[in-house]
Amino acid sequence: LGVPVREIVQLSAISPSGVQIWLRNRLRWEAPFEFAEWLSAKTYGRPRVIQSALEHLLQSGMLVQGAN
Repeated sequence: LGVPVREIVQLSAISPSGVQIWLRNRLRWEAPFEFAEWLSAKTYGRPRVIQSALEHLLQSGMLVQGAN
């Protein structure tokens, strides 16, 4: 048809448990649940904000990725 297809997808907030899983996979580290709760609250569980926060924490040296 030649018509561009656009779809808006709205992601739900990620729960503290989901943030903990994200941290485990991204950092290869089992974060304390309290940290996952804190990060979830500070980022409102929004995936893009979580990713930005993690990048900031990693670049600033406040978090370090675990060994392979």
